[in-house]
Amino acid sequence: MNTIEEKIIKFNPRDFDGKSKNDAPPKSMFYAGIGEDLVPEGIFERFPLLIPAVGDHYWRKHNEHKKLLIVGESNYLRPNEYLDLKQIYTEPERWYKSEADRDAISNLLGTEDIKKRFSNWKGSRHTGKLRRVIREVLDDCKVGYDKKYPLNEVAYYNYFLRPAEKIGGRYYFGNCCKDLDEKVAYSALSEIIYRLEANIVIFASTLAYEKFDKFHKDKTCNYYPAPEHIFKVDHPSYWDTAQEKKYGKNNREEFRKLLQKYWVNPEDQWIDHCE
Repeated sequence: MNTIEEKIIKFNPRDFDGKSKNDAPPKSMFYAGIGEDLVPEGIFERFPLLIPAVGDHYWRKHNEHKKLLIVGESNYLRPNEYLDLKQIYTEPERWYKSEADRDAISNLLGTEDIKKRFSNWKGSRHTGKLRRVIREVLDDCKVGYDKKYPLNEVAYYNYFLRPAEKIGGRYYFGNCCKDLDEKVAYSALSEIIYRLEANIVIFASTLAYEKFDKFHKDKTCNYYPAPEHIFKVDHPSYWDTAQEKKYGKNNREEFRKLLQKYWVNPEDQWIDHCE
């Protein structure tokens, strides 16, 4: 995008807090203009609820840690709910592009139930596993943080922007992922990484990582400099399961080691008190 500097409002996302600044613009304006070639009005103009959750301490003034973006997979809708909108959210062209459906999508994402479930701030029983490891690493390094919500130290974002469907007894976006989903997801995340100046990206979804990596390796799709490190662990729903043990994996420890080595990063002397 040649006009990216014109699109980005010159504030950090944490400054876009209408509760603390009466004259502050909405946080979604920080993500203005992303993916206009795919979603006519812009991805986050159409889906403002789905912007990343950027913790208050994602930027650390004294470099206690680097800037970490954790990428999950997707939200989902249950088979028996919002059936009147099923033809919209199950069809990518309508979900991303249809002007006639825009009000219906806005109304759906504006309901209190969906706002609680789809917001990247919500956390979940699965992100609880991520939070526990983050808490343990920060405790080990004696970094002060919000004990109630350790995700305030990072940014969190779900990769796919269309809800997953339940097929074959499980909610899994791979069951319904289409070409347009992949293109929109990559366009959104590549600019999010750029605008948040992420040093490290850790995917907590193999599916999301593989779809991102397909485009990332295509040099014609790399609009911006890559972060220092991009890693993946399996989706937290897979952690501590018999299947994980069967294949000799330990995603919890893998995630911990990535945080210790690259996030708090004592080897690069980002902090001098982590031992």
